[in-house]
Amino acid sequence: MRKIKRIINIEDSMGKHWDINRALSWNGYPNAELASNAEQGLEMIENAIKEGNPYELLITDMYFSVHGEESEEAGLYVIEELKKRNIQIPIIVCSSLNYNIPEITGCVFYNKSKDLSWEFREVLNRLS
Repeated sequence: MRKIKRIINIEDSMGKHWDINRALSWNGYPNAELASNAEQGLEMIENAIKEGNPYELLITDMYFSVHGEESEEAGLYVIEELKKRNIQIPIIVCSSLNYNIPEITGCVFYNKSKDLSWEFREVLNRLS
């Protein structure tokens, strides 16, 4: 399995970000760096590429701020922007709704009352 060294999480809930990092750690991955909205996440991804230290995995929610307004399709916006900018990065959607998006690595269903570790393991194994 390829060792991932750098992960970004676009998420506006600190509690959910902690849950995701706990699942990543349990699976032997480093903690994800946090971006709280679409613009910040896209900027961090582009800056990391320019600096020669790109993110190797994106974990994103679907509902967060885009251009200062909450959007139920924010995650899809980020995915589309990455395509437009020709940035290729494996993507995991972690959301309270299950999504079937063919061009991503997978979707992890988020429920704050359950441990995400096993669901993340299943999706992370697709990266190898």
